[in-house]
Amino acid sequence: MKNHGLFLFIVCLLFSFNKASGQAIDTLGALKQVVNEFKDLRNMSCDYIKTAQFPNGSKDKLNGGFSMDSEKKRLYDSCDAYTMLYSEHWFYRADHRKKKVAIINMDKDYNKKLKKATEKDLFQNGAISKFLDSVLLKTTVVKKIRIAGDTVNIVLGFKANQQLKSLEIISNKSTNMLVSYEFNMVIPLEKTAKGIKSVKLKVACSNFKRQPDWHLLNENDFFSYKKGKLELKKYNKYILSTKL
Repeated sequence: MKNHGLFLFIVCLLFSFNKASGQAIDTLGALKQVVNEFKDLRNMSCDYIKTAQFPNGSKDKLNGGFSMDSEKKRLYDSCDAYTMLYSEHWFYRADHRKKKVAIINMDKDYNKKLKKATEKDLFQNGAISKFLDSVLLKTTVVKKIRIAGDTVNIVLGFKANQQLKSLEIISNKSTNMLVSYEFNMVIPLEKTAKGIKSVKLKVACSNFKRQPDWHLLNENDFFSYKKGKLELKKYNKYILSTKL
């Protein structure tokens, strides 16, 4: 249920801050500012573009938007392929390609452990800390930092054996806001006689705001559940699967 682009972005920012202790003072200061800017975006929204290239040469491109309200534990992620909503009580996902909707009641006894773990990962940085400690130690290098006026541009590189290949972050010093970020990944699928088949993934995010799009974070706009009856308000022609 995680938004992997956002998750990797936070992880890489925080890790780059840890590695910056060996860099020059201006590098450390620039990284600190970018990290602090993102920490301020606990409630935030942004637009994104995901592109993927598969081993057979086919490509996929998704345009979407993301919103998060950490205090109320609500998250919205929607693109050409799906619309996903996590709220205090529900997980909702509409698959626009398969024309299916899945709705899970997160308050049920069999989901309580999942709910606790999910909210810790998404809204309390739990997954980030674990990922930093066990995976990303000593894997990134600050390749470039350029400051032009109020614009700070940071480029990070990673070891050859890492799936994450590069990360570029642009922020604005005067507004203390992220402007954009972009990362590239290579995800191995299978090993063949001709080598490893992989998917190349690029995620670019922009148009950051310090608040979510509040109207997108309400499950009542998507469905209603009253007296044991579930009704789809949006995508009501899709096939429904539930675990209530």
